[in-house]
Amino acid sequence: MARRKSAPKTMTDQDRLAKNERIKATAISTRKRRSGMDCKVYSVKVSKSRLTGAQKEALTRLFLEAKWTRNALLSSGVFTREDLKNFSDEVPVHTPDGIDIREIRVLGGQIAQGVLAELKTNLRQLSSLKKAGHKVGRLNFCKEITSIDFVQYGISWKLNAEKHKIKLANIPGWIKVHGLKQLPEGAECANAKLVKKASGYYIQITTYIPKVIKATESGTAVGIDMGIKTGLTLSDGTKINAVFEEPERLKRLRKKLSRQQKGSNKYQKTWDLINKELEKLTNKKNDAANKVVCQLAKNETVYFQDENISGWKNKKSRARGSKKIHHGILGRVKSRLQKLDNSVCLDRFLPTTQLCVCGLKNPHSLDKRIYSCASCGYIEDRDVHAAMNMIRIGRFLEENNSTDLGQIRTPVEFPVRPAEMSFYDMETGTETMKQEAAMSLASL
Repeated sequence: MARRKSAPKTMTDQDRLAKNERIKATAISTRKRRSGMDCKVYSVKVSKSRLTGAQKEALTRLFLEAKWTRNALLSSGVFTREDLKNFSDEVPVHTPDGIDIREIRVLGGQIAQGVLAELKTNLRQLSSLKKAGHKVGRLNFCKEITSIDFVQYGISWKLNAEKHKIKLANIPGWIKVHGLKQLPEGAECANAKLVKKASGYYIQITTYIPKVIKATESGTAVGIDMGIKTGLTLSDGTKINAVFEEPERLKRLRKKLSRQQKGSNKYQKTWDLINKELEKLTNKKNDAANKVVCQLAKNETVYFQDENISGWKNKKSRARGSKKIHHGILGRVKSRLQKLDNSVCLDRFLPTTQLCVCGLKNPHSLDKRIYSCASCGYIEDRDVHAAMNMIRIGRFLEENNSTDLGQIRTPVEFPVRPAEMSFYDMETGTETMKQEAAMSLASL
């Protein structure tokens, strides 16, 4: 399956300058138009049963050539578009027998530029981490590329919503997909990303739609305290602890894989089954996090602290909670809250747990789960108290220029929309997300 190569087009300098000006003007007008629109990404699944033999071969070849090009650029140490032309027809590939020259058949120039852009992004990220004082290594050769960008709608990819088909550059024929009905009417398509997962191929479509004002309950606010023991604690006393343990089938497959010969066909089949189970587990976590954030976003304002959740796994003092954090949804919820327009992220070092309603700062050790003030006699659940303080501190910092938190002497008076969330494991029938009522003060 050789790639068709078009004859080189001759263009004068004047025509080239005129073309660049047109592209620049179009890009400026597009950015201006999309600045007042919402960007949303929709994922559709490629119908594996409707793929032809040529399409399957082209898709497999596409990811292979993207990997070869990326590793060749990294090996040569050149990262410009001019240098990319050296690998437009063939690339050197390191094999156990030495260096082999492989022909580029499917990978187009625009897609190759996307591979180069991602490589340069990775290098910039490493550089920024190094400047920040972190110990960084160097980029390694990748064993597999799982996503490829198609950046220009109408050129590198096309969409036929009526027939539920998508055309990708250098892939023969139209590809049947499922899920195009979720695209809203009048949505403006931008770029697409072809993603390879254990369950098949997916295409993530980036669209721009007119902004829609989401309905929120006026005057409501919610504070969210994140912790290892209770997961998410809301300022109304609701506690959400969503933990998704690995299913028994996944544990059996891992044990089976350890007994098989690495590199064999049976080893690869078992590995594919493990990846499918991991994908299902990831989907469950994402679904739970999306539902939690969707409920919280109905409040007018959402307050939370910038907790170092990833660091909780590494501390020896919290080794017991490391596994719980790994199987929970705290990280996912936090990343989604940071993207909300009505969320306020507070500094992680603010004394939300220690500050009393009377303004007195009372340090409490972690083993004391009940907050009590010796000065005014105030008593409250530790996590609930912290979540309530986030609203008080957040409002105070918004309304005052002073950072003297001792001036805060008013308890929370903002109504909070109660959460209505409950999640169950559909396979086992067991409840995976639990809600606990706030601790009654009479029981203290």
